Amino acid sequence: MLFDKLFPRTVRARIGIIDKSPDFSHGLKQMLSAVGHMVVLDASDEENFLHIVKTLDQAPQLIILDVDMPDKDFPQIIKQLLHAVTGTRILLLTLNKKYPDLKALIEGDGGASGFIYKNADVEVFQEAIRRIIGGRIFLPDLGTMLLAQKGIL
Repeated sequence: MLFDKLFPRTVRARIGIIDKSPDFSHGLKQMLSAVGHMVVLDASDEENFLHIVKTLDQAPQLIILDVDMPDKDFPQIIKQLLHAVTGTRILLLTLNKKYPDLKALIEGDGGASGFIYKNADVEVFQEAIRRIIGGRIFLPDLGTMLLAQKGIL
């Protein structure tokens, strides 16, 4: 009972999305909205996101950041986002990167709170959001990571 009070199963979060693909971003926004989250900002890159986030009455509690964008300095982007949006958390979004590729962005001073695969189902997104908003990290389960490494996902 105490656990459920501290970490409720249903979390409604204000979310920002940074993803280069408008089609994927639109689908993610619809999926998250359908389960009660409020997508307060959707941008194709961090520059647009940082420009628009200043105009919001309520900043996102969680930023979902596509790390498959080419030629980006993600450690610097994460620092900029965390500086600009006080108290936010960052969930990295990838199509097929492995944990070792993302480890430096999550552990230590990396700043991100975990990662998720783009093809994860809504329940996995819900669990990731619940954990991260609750102050913990989220990593896909070992089976999912192994399937991704084999190129099955």
